[in-house]
Amino acid sequence: MDPNDHIIQPSDLKSGDILLCVGTGQLASIVTARTKSSYTHSAICYSPAEVGHIHVTVEKVPIGEFIQVFKYIAVFRAPDFWTEQRISKLREFIDGKVGPGTTYDDEAARSLMKRQKAHQIESFEKLREHFEDGMPEPEHNKAKYVCTEFVTACLAEVGIWGDGMKTGYQPNTLHPGNQGHDASFGYLVGFLRDDPATVIPDNDEFACSMTNGMTYGEWLEIAKDLADSPPSTDQNLSQGEIENLLQSFSTNTDANP
Repeated sequence: MDPNDHIIQPSDLKSGDILLCVGTGQLASIVTARTKSSYTHSAICYSPAEVGHIHVTVEKVPIGEFIQVFKYIAVFRAPDFWTEQRISKLREFIDGKVGPGTTYDDEAARSLMKRQKAHQIESFEKLREHFEDGMPEPEHNKAKYVCTEFVTACLAEVGIWGDGMKTGYQPNTLHPGNQGHDASFGYLVGFLRDDPATVIPDNDEFACSMTNGMTYGEWLEIAKDLADSPPSTDQNLSQGEIENLLQSFSTNTDANP
């Protein structure tokens, strides 16, 4: 899809929306060089008017002020996640983190890609230890975070993710590009930009990905169609049909950067 056909306004935002941001400057260039993703920062909507994120400390920022810092922003929304109770918990969690008591984890940011590779190797063993040996899940209520870890902690602490998700994801191993390619963080709603002259490249990684090539509005249409005409659950597929589906999946799936 052409991302420039999916520009939204700050007034379209909802509490719980995840904002993945394309930064500018030297630091953003370093993040891109290390992660191979143009997206360099992650935040979450505290309300339609304010954004919660970690910079030096955790802060709440007016959405208009936040947008000005970045070249453009991809917005993701998780269908059916955000009940009034969860929104209340989200705001309570963010409010409890705002201020000097919670700071950016520079050391974790520097070693993120190394930890990510290690976690990919060790994740199944960690899940086995959790479910079979009773190993506690990682603690998300911390005093230091990287930006993606803070956003993931928001999802975990409000109860969106079930048992084992904290172990399987290990939030301090994710970068913004990972979040945007994973439907667990929501579907692409559209793009925000402060400068109307900014052109979002046609090859933007989220606009072109299989996971989020479908916008939130299109997802709602499909969900409605499925609700009206649910597929049969006792359908038997032939081996040939299964192989065709697998082939279609393998040739259209975008790997995480």
